[in-house]
Amino acid sequence: SDSLVAHELALQWFGYLVTCKVWSHIWLNEGFATYYDWLWQGDFGGTNETLYALHSAAKGILANQNETRGMVWRKFGEPDEMFNYLAYPKGAWVLHMLRCQLGADLYRRCVRTYLDRHAYGSVETADLRKIIEELSGRSFDRFFEQWVHGIGAPTLDVTYAWDEKAKLARVSVKQSQKISDEAHLFQFPLTLRFKSKSGTTDHTVQVRDREEDFYVPLKAAPDVVRLDPGLTLLARINFKPATPMLFAQLADKSDLIGQLLALDNLAGRSDGETIAKLKAALNSDSHYSVRTRAADLLKQARTDDSLAALVASLGARTPTSVSRAADVGVRAPAASDARVRNAIVSALGGFYHNDAFAALKQTLATEKNPGIQAVALRALGPYAKPEVRDLLVKYLNTSSYRDRLTEAAISGMKAQDDPAFVAPLLATLSAREATLPSTVFSAGLDALASLSRNEPKKDSIRDFLTSRVNSPKERVRLSAINALGTLEDPRAIAALETFTSLAADRPEKAAAEKALVQLRTARKPGEDLKGLRTEVLDLQKSNRELKKDLETLKKKLEAK
Repeated sequence: SDSLVAHELALQWFGYLVTCKVWSHIWLNEGFATYYDWLWQGDFGGTNETLYALHSAAKGILANQNETRGMVWRKFGEPDEMFNYLAYPKGAWVLHMLRCQLGADLYRRCVRTYLDRHAYGSVETADLRKIIEELSGRSFDRFFEQWVHGIGAPTLDVTYAWDEKAKLARVSVKQSQKISDEAHLFQFPLTLRFKSKSGTTDHTVQVRDREEDFYVPLKAAPDVVRLDPGLTLLARINFKPATPMLFAQLADKSDLIGQLLALDNLAGRSDGETIAKLKAALNSDSHYSVRTRAADLLKQARTDDSLAALVASLGARTPTSVSRAADVGVRAPAASDARVRNAIVSALGGFYHNDAFAALKQTLATEKNPGIQAVALRALGPYAKPEVRDLLVKYLNTSSYRDRLTEAAISGMKAQDDPAFVAPLLATLSAREATLPSTVFSAGLDALASLSRNEPKKDSIRDFLTSRVNSPKERVRLSAINALGTLEDPRAIAALETFTSLAADRPEKAAAEKALVQLRTARKPGEDLKGLRTEVLDLQKSNRELKKDLETLKKKLEAK
């Protein structure tokens, strides 16, 4: 992908021209490469692309609330332990915060000096910090201590109040992250933005304490209040403005991140006004990320109106009562952005409804993008209708990029849980084993076992699976072993037991042990009792025969 190329190209400077001295400082390589990929995205597609990359990465970073070490860490066992989110996205975010505090021009001078001074050499984090302090004339000890060597990121619980009489906006900020000997309070600049019909006011404050109140004089109550509008701070900001502010924030197309945050705060709502706002965002916003998120929230709402909004956004029309609810908000043309169409079709898969079914079927028939077709086909899986069965069999052998349609058909067949699919699926896997990607073939093995698990005769399926447990492809080997557990055929136990003597770190051993547990726990109590009864009867028969033999022997001895 272009993003991967940009990342690897940046590594020619940050990784080859200048590289980290020890693995503890690998963020100096991977953090720079990740950040310069994000900057390239903005240069190529517009500033919003960089902002969206930062926003998406921040969500992933901040989801790790149990962080136990900083970015620079010397106690690793293997170098691979250092190649994680701390080195890549968090490293990139630290560079972004440095750039925001220094300004783009000074930041560029610092980086250029860093590369020139250490060309063809190795570096540690202190080398970068020294150059920044030298050229900026400022101390960055605290910055590096809390963001690079320290643990985690701040969590800010924020409330807002307006004093009409004093014409003052009060913003209360509380750092609520866990504080310990290793994780301290953060200190950082925070920009507060107030938007109204008369204009925009930015006010930057310094956050230092656990809890602080900040007062900002304004001419009138703002329509929108934003925290860190420039996305310059890596922090969890918990701020829930009133509904009118959220709607105003969502409508402000000059503030992409503000729109996305507004959508996050609207999640879970299903009232008519919110559905109308979400539909408007889905159909008219300029950035695909807002539209895809709106589609997801309409799915979460799961009302007749939200379904109608999704159906209408594809340009689909159906005659049912739900379709008449499409008058909510504005009527939209079919989505022109493939990413948006994909999100809409995926959202329709969250409904079980005739209108959703009709829209999915129409998409499958008319869509030119095989990836979106695959999403539609997979979403049709829960509908146990003859026409769906026919479609699944048809697309099982339809050629597509990376065999996505075949994979979707397999997924749909598994969802149908109909043993009638065993024969066509087995035939396809047998005929196309050499050409199907490992991921698709492995999904087929799993579905085959699942569909056959309740069948009285499993010999052919068991034989097919056991003949793949030694495949040269690890993914296929593991999938075959796992599938034998799913199949629940006790006659596979002997084959699986051969893997239990492998070394502890072999994935086949763990997979086989798990499959064996499945097989042994899946045995029906009735079958076990039947076997025990048979054993008892056999013992009783043997005992009777033994007694008879003893009586005969006794009589022979007495006759002598």
